[in-house]
Amino acid sequence: MKSRPKPLLICISGFPGAGKGVFKKAADRLGLKTIVMGDYVRRKTKEIHGSLSLRNIKETMLQLRKKYGEDIVAKYVADDLNKISANFIIIDGVRSMAEVNYFKNIANVVLIWVHASPVTRYKRLILRGREGDVKNIRDLMLRENVEKQIGLNELMENADIYFINEGIDEEEAISSACILIKSIIEKFRYK
Repeated sequence: MKSRPKPLLICISGFPGAGKGVFKKAADRLGLKTIVMGDYVRRKTKEIHGSLSLRNIKETMLQLRKKYGEDIVAKYVADDLNKISANFIIIDGVRSMAEVNYFKNIANVVLIWVHASPVTRYKRLILRGREGDVKNIRDLMLRENVEKQIGLNELMENADIYFINEGIDEEEAISSACILIKSIIEKFRYK
């Protein structure tokens, strides 16, 4: 029996508010499956704390990693990856090299770092208004420090591709993300 080839995981990372979500929107346009890693942390936060606040999400994220290892969220995602037959999947919100390395054991991986300035990111987070998001610049700085502790700086340093999401509108960013995803898939197909 012929085994299924390893899928290609296009892993997206960046600081909060960088605009990683444009890759989900691009994937939707291209008909690709997206898994949002933060959804797993938010679900666990609700299970543990009953509500989503910046503090509860931070505590849950740190507790899970301390108790089960730096790659725990990737393991949760991997359980769902086994149920997906797609060859190309976007993984939104990778937070550490431990997660990337876990994924590399089960799939081919391309890591994209999404960059935007702190001012732009802050504005986006305030406008987004998602439950558990930052409410002021101090919250943003605290959240970024936690994100750096769990590995975002290392991801930034080890990214395969840098996507600058600054000074362009959302539609332009989505279109650029579509072009980038298509080029990654084409390169992968002809390896």
